[in-house]
Amino acid sequence: MSISTRKLNDKDLNRFERGVLKNIQKHGWHANGIPGEGTTPNWAYSVGLFAKYGQPELIVFGLEIETMHEMIARYADLLQALKEYGDGVKIDSIIPGQSCVLRKVHLPWREPLLRSTSWYYHYEEYPVLQCFWPDRYGYFPWEDHCSKRSRKAQPLLYQRSVEKTGLPKSLLVDEPWRFADSPDTMCFTSNYVLKGSPITRVYHDYDGDWQFHGDQDADRVKPQIVCLSCIVEMDSSIEELQDLPYGWMAERKSPKHKWKRIKHHPFPSFDEDGYYLEDAVLLSEHRDDLKPPSERRRENCKEGDSVKLLFRFAAEDAPREDNQTERMWVTITNVDDDYGYYTGVIDNEPIHSAAAYGDEIQFHPLHIAEIIKKRGRWSWS
Repeated sequence: MSISTRKLNDKDLNRFERGVLKNIQKHGWHANGIPGEGTTPNWAYSVGLFAKYGQPELIVFGLEIETMHEMIARYADLLQALKEYGDGVKIDSIIPGQSCVLRKVHLPWREPLLRSTSWYYHYEEYPVLQCFWPDRYGYFPWEDHCSKRSRKAQPLLYQRSVEKTGLPKSLLVDEPWRFADSPDTMCFTSNYVLKGSPITRVYHDYDGDWQFHGDQDADRVKPQIVCLSCIVEMDSSIEELQDLPYGWMAERKSPKHKWKRIKHHPFPSFDEDGYYLEDAVLLSEHRDDLKPPSERRRENCKEGDSVKLLFRFAAEDAPREDNQTERMWVTITNVDDDYGYYTGVIDNEPIHSAAAYGDEIQFHPLHIAEIIKKRGRWSWS
């Protein structure tokens, strides 16, 4: 049976997607853990087991994420030993000393709950089993004497109606996803937010990463990694920031207040300087005449190197017209090792009056279209 899956050489993969595919390439499968919030329990699921073994993927609810990852790993070991599993089968090895039961997941619940798996299989059909663990007395959630905790922690995904599953409708109803980034995109937050502290500051870093924080000092909290859809599930107002530009932040005093957007980078902007710098790497995806150097070379420039930047003398969101952009050389005068930014001076006489020869500017490695090393050697890759 031929199964179509995503590959590492696919175009337009984000960092999270590449991480999933690298894990699958290395181990044969990947596991995603989703922290719960409110009435929604934690859950974890596999990606790639169906493609590797021809057996169903696995999803588990209601335990610590690390524990559920271990359960998926034991399930993968059993599949490697040529074990086969289906609906209603008891499995004794997935939790030491306990028997669990596998139930077939109803088709419509796959995509909203196993987003990375659905993406991996190009949103084509694939089988999934839910692993149910018993309460302390050995009862399962569909049995009359099962404890309330076990019932609440384990939704019944074999059921066909949303109400009977026991999960919030917001998780199962396929509402439009507003972000350009995938729902499974890795983002950064803190234990304070995961424990209920309201999100009051959001950063969309210049390299595309998202950060979500409360009133605590972001530099002093231990970062936690969660998926973007988890953050949106915690606080639906985050959807208002789906178009927050790279290098910007948004803040508010409390969830009762509106988000205020603020530029959070030192680079030129049209409002402040009359021009901005194009993302040469992003632009090269749509222009055949642009071939920026490799990321390694762009991030390791030195003082005295000359770099070509693309200055656009128009608003960032303005329609593109002829003669708005000038390609100019800038000599690097300082390297900010903490943030990876550069400072330099313009070496050309600009046509547009908003910039001038000798002006000092700051810029990011993503802005670099070409490099001439200090000793005059060209670098194209």
